[in-house]
Amino acid sequence: MKKSYKLLGVHWDHLETSTTYSFIPNDLYINNIDDEYNIFDIRGIRKINITDVLRIEDLKVLDEIIDKMKRYNAILINIDYLPLNDNKKLKIFYYKRINQIYTYFVKNMKNTKIYLSSNYQDYLTI
Repeated sequence: MKKSYKLLGVHWDHLETSTTYSFIPNDLYINNIDDEYNIFDIRGIRKINITDVLRIEDLKVLDEIIDKMKRYNAILINIDYLPLNDNKKLKIFYYKRINQIYTYFVKNMKNTKIYLSSNYQDYLTI
């Protein structure tokens, strides 16, 4: 393999996927996981963007983030990017990654509700 490039996201390969998931509309008043505590935290819900999760290059880093998030009642995995072209294989691959991330969160945060959310509900089809 060439050393001139790096394959991103290979740590997601061969991880489990789920057949069911909880989806709710995106709420702009839910804080990101790295925001300071404020009045909107009264429900104990935080969100993390899918692009931020996909940018993580090591699952150990994600596990550290998950450990910090376990104190919340619920986590929204916000789908803040979708490939909006006609490439069906790209969409299938991207949706599989979203599913793997969702399943990873559910598996590692047993006492926390995990939801998918997005502003792109109309485009979440293949």
